[in-house]
Amino acid sequence: MPPARALAVLGLAAAAAAGGCHTDREFAFLNVDDRPATAVAARGAPAPADRFIAARGTKRTRPGFAFAQLTPDVWAPFDVSIHTGLFDPAQMETAAGTRVCLEIDNVGFTVFYDACATYGTSPAGWTVVAFTGTPVTNLPGSVFLDAAEIELRVESDGDTLRFHARPFGSDTWQEVAQTPWPGQSGPLEAAFGVAPILKGTLVGFDHPSFASSDPPAPPAGAAAVAALADDALLEGLAAFLLLDGASPDFPGATARLDAAAAVLADAQTALAALPQDGAAKKAGRDLAKGAKKLGRAREQVAAQDVDGALANLGKAGAKVEKAVLRLVPQPFP
Repeated sequence: MPPARALAVLGLAAAAAAGGCHTDREFAFLNVDDRPATAVAARGAPAPADRFIAARGTKRTRPGFAFAQLTPDVWAPFDVSIHTGLFDPAQMETAAGTRVCLEIDNVGFTVFYDACATYGTSPAGWTVVAFTGTPVTNLPGSVFLDAAEIELRVESDGDTLRFHARPFGSDTWQEVAQTPWPGQSGPLEAAFGVAPILKGTLVGFDHPSFASSDPPAPPAGAAAVAALADDALLEGLAAFLLLDGASPDFPGATARLDAAAAVLADAQTALAALPQDGAAKKAGRDLAKGAKKLGRAREQVAAQDVDGALANLGKAGAKVEKAVLRLVPQPFP
């Protein structure tokens, strides 16, 4: 891959969209299409926790969905994946028909490339397919995964677009489909979601991996500030990944937090050089608040206070993401 931003980042965020579904979150920094959730989900041993994004159905007769489009731009060649599925065996009562998707799309959703898995109970497992749009074009090929938790992946080398899947924990990707890469005229984004989801079922999202090439031309103005802020955001999320779980990597997280602080300072400097309209002023205040929370997280990592650091990383991410969306809006259609 050519010079690229390659970052493995932890579960991002989602929000309830409609139909009686709500989601839990560990970061509140993403563009979501309705109200944010309020609780943090955890899986595995009671202490330490392994945090993840959890979508829970709340009504039996009105299916819900949750969806998040992320802010960092995606340029080919790229490679994006996510861990998803039924994370809690006690909460899969109405899982049949539930569909999870990893999508690469543009802001207006007129271009999208999807790997989607639908859960069935006879036999139990996920059937993974791929499609592109618009118009929606189903690609030949499918993969069946006999597992509750899976990983989905969409990648392109600049010539071919490929879709993959595997059971979580496996080292081997199975190709679902491929098609010639059509090129791109503008930035794409990574997104993920679940629909439908009914009461009694929990769907999790965890461990996204994000690798993107640089854009063909450097962004300018507000877009350049947003790109710096996104890089800071991803560095902070990489620190979160290093801290979360059974074996926190304090030196690694410290290095990522220092990198995030440096890039965030660059974003603040670049923003100060722009005309200070209403959006720029509000974004500047958001970046300043994010930098303060990031600094607090850095102090807590030094004290090996994992819970405190993760909480402040979430707050920092919320402010930085808000600044990005003020500068480069991502409205849902």
